[in-house]
Formats: sequence, structure tokens, C-alpha cells
Amino acid sequence: MNGRRQPHKHAPKSALHRTKPRNFVRIVGGKWRGRHVPVADTDGLRPTPDRVRETLFNWLSPHIVGAHCLDLFAGSGALGFEALSRGAAHVHFVEQDRRMRVALAQMLTTLECRDASIAQHDAFTLLDKAGHDPANAFDLVFIDPPFSQAWQAPVLAALAKSALLQAHAHLYVESNSTWDAQALPDGMELLRAKSAGLVRYHLISWQRDGQA
Repeated sequence: MNGRRQPHKHAPKSALHRTKPRNFVRIVGGKWRGRHVPVADTDGLRPTPDRVRETLFNWLSPHIVGAHCLDLFAGSGALGFEALSRGAAHVHFVEQDRRMRVALAQMLTTLECRDASIAQHDAFTLLDKAGHDPANAFDLVFIDPPFSQAWQAPVLAALAKSALLQAHAHLYVESNSTWDAQALPDGMELLRAKSAGLVRYHLISWQRDGQA
């Protein structure tokens, strides 16, 4: 030994930067608080931000435990995973994109979660096939479509005509500022609404005809 400190051996730069860090959203509450949900690099994918989910699930705190949830336009699944983390009984994810569906399945495996199902088709296919059998109706529906498609109103109208909603269900809707949240189908009432940047988010109640 010559008495001089040996230089540190660094991993080759190519090894350190082999892959770009993955995008993710963080589960903000419940049993999986702090866990990261990967977000695919897909055009138009816009996961609900942490602070919006925090506010939403504060609104839903009296209703989320034991709820059966439908996550239309699931995307990253941030809303559905947050619901499961906070005690929802089951979440049915609906996602048309195959890559995102695979990512949802992988995340459920990672979380060792069996209280969820995934359907690979668009939301309107589900609504068209729903029929009028209330056996599998939902307590809570998340509606976060691509803003460019302006699907909020037709989705709510289809849900109001279906048997997918329990008698006292709640619906969460994200939109841009152009959607009129006051123009709702009969039986739906806007309970709360807030803004975060260019995003508007809304909590809506559903009252089935003949139910007090």
C-alpha cells in the first residue's frame, strides 16, 4: 500500500441512468398511506392531484368504509386505490387502454389486494350493458374523463337511467371550468364543488325515485 486513499469506484454512468425515473401518484390516506402508484407515460392521462384527493375523501369520510365503488375512466387508478386504502369494500376499475389496465393489475398484485376487479372497455360500453338489474349497484362512482371529450353530462345522464347506482349513492366528477355542474339529471344534487388551478371537482348526491 502506498498510504494514499484509493479512489471510490463509481458505477458506470450508463448503469446509473439506465432508465428514467417513473412518474407516480402517492396514496395520501388509509392503510396504504404513502405508497406510490405508477403513472404510465400516456397522452392525456391526468391523475387526480394529492390535495384534491385529500379534500374529496374528507368529504366522503362518512360514506367510504364498506362502499362498493365504480372507477370509470380509471387511468392510473389513483381514486380507486385511495378508496380501497380508506376502507372501501370493493372497487371496479374501468379502463380502455390495455397498458394502463396491465399497470392497474400489477399494482393490485403489489398491494396484495383482492377487493377489486378490472374491465378493459370504455365507460359507455359498461353503461350501455348495465341494464336495470340493481344487484350490483354502486355506492360511489368516480367520473374523471378526458376534459377534451366533455363526457361528464352524458355519463351522468346514462347513470341516472341505469341501475348502477344505489338509492343514496354519491358521485365524484372532475371537469374543466366549461362544464355546468348545476345542469344535472333529475335525482342528482350538487353537494360540494371546489377548484384547483384549471380543474373543478364536484361531489354529487343521487336520490332514486321513491326513496326517502
